[in-house]
Amino acid sequence: VGWNDDKIQDAARLPEFQGFKAKTSVNYLLDPMKDESLYTFYLSGANALLSRKKLLELEGLNELFSPFYIEDCELSIRAWRLGWKCYYENRAVCRHRTSSTVRAKSKKQYVKIIYNRNKLFLHAIHLNDVQLVFWFLQVFFEFAFRCLTFRFYYAISVKLFIQQSSQWRLARNKFKEHMKKNGETVSINRIANGIRKSLHNRKTIKFFSGQE
Repeated sequence: VGWNDDKIQDAARLPEFQGFKAKTSVNYLLDPMKDESLYTFYLSGANALLSRKKLLELEGLNELFSPFYIEDCELSIRAWRLGWKCYYENRAVCRHRTSSTVRAKSKKQYVKIIYNRNKLFLHAIHLNDVQLVFWFLQVFFEFAFRCLTFRFYYAISVKLFIQQSSQWRLARNKFKEHMKKNGETVSINRIANGIRKSLHNRKTIKFFSGQE
């Protein structure tokens, strides 16, 4: 909740897709909210409680995502894909001053560049081989559209993504091997379907937070 109010900033995250692009800003709550835990697509780094044992097995946050944004989402997806679960607990309270660190120290344009680069990393690491082909096509068309509308920061994001291709490929292959050793092959689609199935015939409230 807010630093100076009780407005909910982060709730359970609902996985939604635009084509092959996963959205990371969709929050949901039950209506009415009950005292129960909900599945969440990922844990927000501002208010996450993690198992030390599992965090060590996951080898922590991936420094490829440095200096900020999406690293918490990527860590959570790795956990899901190894067969673990992420939960939102509405009874817990964490007061948070929104972006008091990142935006205070970084220019808005730079924040957009890093955010979009890291979203590209996330998809490149976790989509399956077939999805990746269509996702690259989607990125190409989005790149062209944003350039036509003078949003050149996205072109810089794509450039950085290409320049660091060896690093995200290494992360992708390393995690594939990790899943094989653990006997798990959970896909992003399976995670999303499981969360949606848990909400069948239940009324929810959605709201958005952060960038997209």
